[in-house]
Amino acid sequence: MTVGILGLGKMGRAMAERLAEDGVDLVVWNRSPGKAEGLAAKVAETPAELAETCDVILSILSDDAAIATVYDGDGGLLSTDLAGKTVVEMTTTAPETTRALEPRVQAVGGHFLECPVGGTVGPALKGAL
Repeated sequence: MTVGILGLGKMGRAMAERLAEDGVDLVVWNRSPGKAEGLAAKVAETPAELAETCDVILSILSDDAAIATVYDGDGGLLSTDLAGKTVVEMTTTAPETTRALEPRVQAVGGHFLECPVGGTVGPALKGAL
């Protein structure tokens, strides 16, 4: 199974480091590509490219504007077929934002899970979120 992470802020980076440490086949993408430096992961050019190569896609972004860019921007997540893919939205955002994403992910064949994350970098690095 290949896991993708969209968003390499503090929490996304910590989760990526933990998954890579555990030997998970990992693909990452971030709006600022330099944040992927040093990770044992393939770096995708776009969210769509990441989705094409991953079974599970973890999205942990900073805010609603980032969600709009990742899902709907050029090469966005919703621009590709998500059949057989599971998108796990971990961004802490307004419930309406997340609820609106579910039918849109399903419309392109994907499964959608809402899983906002609470905690800090320490538990993320330990796999204890």
